[in-house]
Amino acid sequence: MKEHVDIYLYYEGDSEALRTKYSITLVNQLPGKADRTTHRTSNEPVTTFGQVNSDTTSRGEGFPSFIKRSVLEDESNGWKVNDRVVIRATVTTFGDLESTVAAAAPAFTPPNTVTADLKSLLASGRASDIALYCGPREFNAHRSILRARSPYFEGLFSSSMR
Repeated sequence: MKEHVDIYLYYEGDSEALRTKYSITLVNQLPGKADRTTHRTSNEPVTTFGQVNSDTTSRGEGFPSFIKRSVLEDESNGWKVNDRVVIRATVTTFGDLESTVAAAAPAFTPPNTVTADLKSLLASGRASDIALYCGPREFNAHRSILRARSPYFEGLFSSSMR
């Protein structure tokens, strides 16, 4: 296993020469901690991506040894939280754009467990914001769920009566 993580941008378009400057940001997921950004500095030449037809164009470029693997995998550092790493790439192009390439990032689709999740929330009492009493028994509930599921509670919670 490699000691460092490398990050590269790879151009898949059909442009002969697309002049760019870019940055790659490793997003810190802990509150108050700074992100880590690596970029082409203003005094460095513009990177030209495109069909490789000379020594001035390239299909990919990046940062070898971007971050030490042990630092990335230590969740207390905030780079990896719950097995998730967030990387943001910003690319600025210069000159005429011959064609565009859209990155195909899969949209997040939550698991189809909404019924089980709501049952768990109800059973645990987490985030409950109201208590209903029936004789000596107390039932923790969630106003938003009661409003969504019952016209009676919708009317009760939307009126000025309390």
